[in-house]
Amino acid sequence: MGLLFGGCVRQAYLFQTPYDRELARALRRSATGWVSHGPDTFQTAPTHLVPGQFVKVIIEGPLFQEESKGEWSLIRVDTFRIQSDSLAYLPWTGSFKVGGLTIDSAQKVVNELAHKVYRAPRVKLYPLYAIYLLGTVPQPGILLFDTPKIQLVDLMPYLGTSTRLADYKAVKILRGSLSNPQMILLDLRKCSVFNDTLAIKPFDIVYVPPRKVRIISENIQVFTIAFTLLQAINLLLILRANLSR
Repeated sequence: MGLLFGGCVRQAYLFQTPYDRELARALRRSATGWVSHGPDTFQTAPTHLVPGQFVKVIIEGPLFQEESKGEWSLIRVDTFRIQSDSLAYLPWTGSFKVGGLTIDSAQKVVNELAHKVYRAPRVKLYPLYAIYLLGTVPQPGILLFDTPKIQLVDLMPYLGTSTRLADYKAVKILRGSLSNPQMILLDLRKCSVFNDTLAIKPFDIVYVPPRKVRIISENIQVFTIAFTLLQAINLLLILRANLSR
C-alpha cells in the first residue's frame, strides 16, 4: 500500500525548488507574466561543438546525366549527437571525433568520410539546439531547433491545449548547472508568447506541471481504492472468524 501512495505523490514533487513559493507569490503580482530567481548562467551559443550538441548532416550528390549537369540531388539526411568523449556516430561511417571543433572543421571531417562512401558528395552540417520539454505535455522529450534564438511562441505547438490537465500558470524553466540553476516561473495565460524579452535558450528544461486539482482527484481515487481493499480484507477476516466457530 505504501508503494501505491508513493507512486501517486511522487509526481507532484517533480522539479520543486526552494524558491517555488516565493516565485509563485511574485508571479501573482507580475504584470509581465513571468518572474525569475538566480543568475542567468547561459552565455552566447558556443562557437565549437560541445558534448550534448546535436548536428544535422545533409549529403547531396551530383546528377551525371548530360541534361542535368550542375544539378544536385539529396542522398540522405542524418542527425548525430556528440558524446562526452567528443565522439559522434553515423550509420554509414561509424564513430568519428568532432567534439571541440568548429562547425567548419567538423564539416571537413565528415566530408572526408563521405568521400569514402559516396561518389563526389557535397556535405553540409547544421548545428541544432536542444530544449528538454517535460511534464504534462503530449510528447515529453527533446526538441531540436536550428537556431539558438528560440522564442516562447516556438514551444506553443508542443505544449498541448488541455488546461484540464496542465497548470499553465506555473510553467517552469530551469537553466544553467543543476547545482545552482536559474529558475523562471511563467503564467502562460498572462505572458505574451510574442514577447522578445523572454527567450528560451539551448539546454533549458521546460517543465509543465499537472494541475493540483487533478493530483487531488488522483489521491482521492487512490484512497478510495485502498479503503475498498481494507473493507474487503476486513470482511474476509470476519467471514473466516465466523467459519472457525
